[in-house]
Amino acid sequence: MNNKKRFKVGIDTSVLDKTQTGTAVYVKGLIEGIRNSNSDQLELVLLKGPKPVKRKNILTKFINLGLELFWLHIKLPYLVTKLKLDLLHMPANLCSAFAPCLQITSILDANFMRYPKTYDTLYRLYAQVFFRIAAKRSTRIIAISQAAKKDIVRYFKAPPERIELIYPGLTHRESDPKMFEYAKKFKPYIFFSGALDPHKNLTGLVQAFAQVIGDWKLKDYNLVVAGSFGHDYANLVNLIKKLGLEEKVHLLGYVEDKKLVELYKNASLFVFPSLNEGFGFPPLEAMQYGVPVAASRVSSLPEVLGEAALFFDPLDVSSISRAIFVLLTDKNKRVELIRLGYRRIKNFSWESSALKTTKLYKKVLSDGKL
Repeated sequence: MNNKKRFKVGIDTSVLDKTQTGTAVYVKGLIEGIRNSNSDQLELVLLKGPKPVKRKNILTKFINLGLELFWLHIKLPYLVTKLKLDLLHMPANLCSAFAPCLQITSILDANFMRYPKTYDTLYRLYAQVFFRIAAKRSTRIIAISQAAKKDIVRYFKAPPERIELIYPGLTHRESDPKMFEYAKKFKPYIFFSGALDPHKNLTGLVQAFAQVIGDWKLKDYNLVVAGSFGHDYANLVNLIKKLGLEEKVHLLGYVEDKKLVELYKNASLFVFPSLNEGFGFPPLEAMQYGVPVAASRVSSLPEVLGEAALFFDPLDVSSISRAIFVLLTDKNKRVELIRLGYRRIKNFSWESSALKTTKLYKKVLSDGKL
């Protein structure tokens, strides 16, 4: 690669107007890491698509679908030409089919393929087509775990040699002592953070929690759930009512960062019962704040969390409740996992992620093959 030439790299930031989930955490962290990397050969250009219409009915679903298609396949190719971009990084699963430049796509997971019944039919059909286009059209693909890489090969038929494994970093959230009372009112509590979507398996967590306070007689504990009200919200509300847990289970919805930090710091235990994850930020965030973690023994989670979590079978409610009971009652196990958690999070930094990503940019630009 010509050391004197400066290359313009565009990054699509449209997802930041659509979600506050792990995808947004990934995009924000990566951009900040790249900005701090001080690569004098790369000029970063942030590209922002149209804001989606707030979803209210089937009509707005189709409107938002049309807006996304327009942005990806009409507006982005125009901007690539106008801004004279050398490389386009699409960090949220979908690429531009017609962008006239080199293109890297981060494909973060294949949840909708593994658990199709837990996803909206329209989204699933749309994603099946356009994830495959991304896998075929992209010059290179970034996978954020070995498990995600295997799924990209299996479901989207991407050649393994075009996939680069680059782990994300861990975002540091600023705390605010004024928010302590916000978390204190729930104590003692078990905590979960993430969108209320079916593949997160929160119905399994609520059933396990019922066993913990019933069969295991740990009646003082509450269950606190922080995350946007996704597709599983109605099912969760109905289950909580059916089990008579309205006073014990708290669905908080989306929580701002300063409150979220306090919820992590004051939790007795963090539980992550997801059925599939491309990476899984929340359990690492819990470790960052000295909270022991129990998590599903599936997909990327054993790879990411290593020995620093107590694993369970997410499809077995008794397995989840047993893990919760152990980490609430076994002081030695708690201390061990907290120690291992602090060690584990050192493996993940946005500095390292950005360095490997910009190295990939330069390699792709050096090869220069569309």
